[in-house]
Amino acid sequence: MDNSLSDNYKGVFDRRLGFGKKPAILVVDFINAYTTDSSPLFAPDVVTAVGHTALLLDIARKKDIPVLYTKVLYNKNFRDGGIFIQKVPVLKKMVEGEPLAEIVPELPPTQSDIIIIKQYASAFFGTSLAATLTSMGIDTIILTGCSTSGCIRASAVDGMQYGFRVIVPRECVADRHAGPHEANLFDINSKYGDVVSKDEVMDYLKIYESYLRTFLVFRQSAYRLFPFVLVGIMIFLIIRLQKEKQGITSFDSRLAWIRAGIYFTACFILSVLTGVFATLINKPIATQENISNPIWWGLTLLCAIVIYIAYFVIWTRGTLTHERELHTPSVLIFGLL
Repeated sequence: MDNSLSDNYKGVFDRRLGFGKKPAILVVDFINAYTTDSSPLFAPDVVTAVGHTALLLDIARKKDIPVLYTKVLYNKNFRDGGIFIQKVPVLKKMVEGEPLAEIVPELPPTQSDIIIIKQYASAFFGTSLAATLTSMGIDTIILTGCSTSGCIRASAVDGMQYGFRVIVPRECVADRHAGPHEANLFDINSKYGDVVSKDEVMDYLKIYESYLRTFLVFRQSAYRLFPFVLVGIMIFLIIRLQKEKQGITSFDSRLAWIRAGIYFTACFILSVLTGVFATLINKPIATQENISNPIWWGLTLLCAIVIYIAYFVIWTRGTLTHERELHTPSVLIFGLL
């Protein structure tokens, strides 16, 4: 029975993946060879796609979203081209210093962008792209570039196989002919990723910014409130500690001593955590450097232990001499120190 492609694939190859939480823009092979009318690789639709991609990159950079480029380059003896360069000899134009091999001037990379050099169709094959994206915590690739039937399709397949959500904005990819362009977009959308409009990607980026800001504000607020929560717990433990004094009349009051030791240890741990969080709030950069330094941790713990022992001695002497009202606030002071 005859039916349309969409009917044939319906219920089997029509599921949407959707956007993830952390995207990157991948610009595949938007080089002069595809936009220069005298080049054998010239494709007018690529020029149009470059214009749409420029708008996409503009909004992405305002959101501080990573942008990565790829371009094809071979050694001048073409030993790194393998069978591919034998199949497509025009690729011999892709050597260092050849203007046709350069990224189009309409999409100039910035200092923060990453340029991946490749020799084959997929942006992932034989490159560090997957490792780079993973190290940045990327889960979504917004795939732009050319050509749809070659490098875009190959990169979409590999991107999915490496575990990334592949999103292809239709207006930002192009091919030499509408036939293979549409056929490959159909395949990508059916099996390897989501083919969407550029406007849908723009809307996602706006939501992404809002989500990120909300998360950062919440995290910053939590950092600022957490030391106060710790101090509150410490005050509760101090009150319990003072009550334990009533049960200690000598060194033989073992149970009371055990409980007092537990409270002291808890106060000690909380005081260290409070200091760490307070430092994170006030000097985040310095703290990130210090936290990776074992000497900093050693000195921090040493100071805390000295304070802990000093107060325990004072508290013990006050308890055994029945000076119960003495030193009550000092544990809080020592804890905050």
